[in-house]
Amino acid sequence: MAKSTGKVRRRIDRRNWTKYNRWQSEEVRLACLFLKTLAESSTIHDWERRRGRPRIPRRELVLCLLVRSYFHLSFRRTVGLLKLLQPTLGLARVSHFNTLQKYNRGDGITRTLEDLLAEAAHRFSAVEKTLAVEATGLVLFGSGAWRANHDPEARRDFAKVHVLSGTATTATLTGTPGAAGWFTSAVAVTLTAIDATSGVSMTVYAIDGGQAQPYAGPFLISGDGTHSLIFSSIDAAGNPELTQEIFLQIDTTPPATTIDISGTAGTNGWWRSAVSVTLTATDAESGVAMIHYRLDSGQLTDYAAPFNVLLDGVHTLEVFAEDNAGNLEPLQTVEVKVDRTAPTLILTEPVSESNVTEGDVTVRWSPADTTSGVGACTVSLDGDPPAATTGTSHTLSDVAVGTHTVTVVCTDVAGNSAEQSSTFHVRAAPPPPPPTGLHPAIAVAIIAAVVLALGIIALLKGRKKKEPEEKDE
Repeated sequence: MAKSTGKVRRRIDRRNWTKYNRWQSEEVRLACLFLKTLAESSTIHDWERRRGRPRIPRRELVLCLLVRSYFHLSFRRTVGLLKLLQPTLGLARVSHFNTLQKYNRGDGITRTLEDLLAEAAHRFSAVEKTLAVEATGLVLFGSGAWRANHDPEARRDFAKVHVLSGTATTATLTGTPGAAGWFTSAVAVTLTAIDATSGVSMTVYAIDGGQAQPYAGPFLISGDGTHSLIFSSIDAAGNPELTQEIFLQIDTTPPATTIDISGTAGTNGWWRSAVSVTLTATDAESGVAMIHYRLDSGQLTDYAAPFNVLLDGVHTLEVFAEDNAGNLEPLQTVEVKVDRTAPTLILTEPVSESNVTEGDVTVRWSPADTTSGVGACTVSLDGDPPAATTGTSHTLSDVAVGTHTVTVVCTDVAGNSAEQSSTFHVRAAPPPPPPTGLHPAIAVAIIAAVVLALGIIALLKGRKKKEPEEKDE
């Protein structure tokens, strides 16, 4: 092994490469995140006028050049490093080194980026950036094998270390997507790990802080709420991937809406006044996004505040809510029955201030109600307890002589009532008229007397005829 000369920048504990790899991996990961943020905020765009618009997004091109400046690599080695860090940097594709040279040459971009890094990246100055890239992956040139000044003759004597593991694990989530990143069903998780160097040895995961378990195939995460999923892989060389954590939000339960109707309650489910409708929805997970309602055949309306139902009649109210995950509540349909109008009532008999004969008196009336309908009527005389009836007439028995008041009250199905009264006078019955014909007994006696008289006259006439005959003899 070639000997290193000069002052060594850092001593590396070669007895614990795994620990060093993990430390260096975290440092490089943080550096990548920093460079991504820096590229997104960069406003360097002059090269488009000089070199034409690049085929890759400008942000990715700036990021590639930032990586080159940060790690002090040639364009060829930069491309190799970018391919290795592509998942970490989030690059869609890695440009050819000629493309990087084209948009860097002669425009001062490298100097601009280096000045930007000098001001913004001072916290990363301690990161060991003396790196090289070859086909096997990322290589660290440590103090035991590489001189700080990069002695060209000593390049064959470097300690090969995977600073950032080439293993990358991705999680594919399969479920019913909702709104705002929520799932409205259980989620099937598939973990896919790749390692271009030594291959993947194992992938492990843990759900909601539970026990880590080896990945054997797709698994299901269910239950409403926010779930955490931690996973990572280890390659065949024993290098662990940086642990990744994602969060899954599941809401399979639709919201529930409470319908509160207030007003003057009637009977049989009717309201005897205008009513106010208040809608309240609850959702335990993602929260309520909106309540929708429709009254009768009107437009579907987003609920914002209590509303009134003013008109008489049977109204249909349809209500459902939607939560932030996109779950829709099953449609609720309720009837709102409003009857604020009393029935009409006409008392036809007895006519007010009329005279009637003592005895039975018949009371007749005519009710009507166009909304809830007529329910029942009662009749009372002179304030006596009312008598209930379902018809439109009632007979008052043995009404005494004098002045009386009859009262009829009719109530509709909703409980509204109408009342009508009539005052009438009862007179005594006149005496019976004298007889105008013969009593039957007298008539019989007269007839008998007439018959007897006629008989006597006939007898007397018979005797007178016999006396002359006797005298002639």
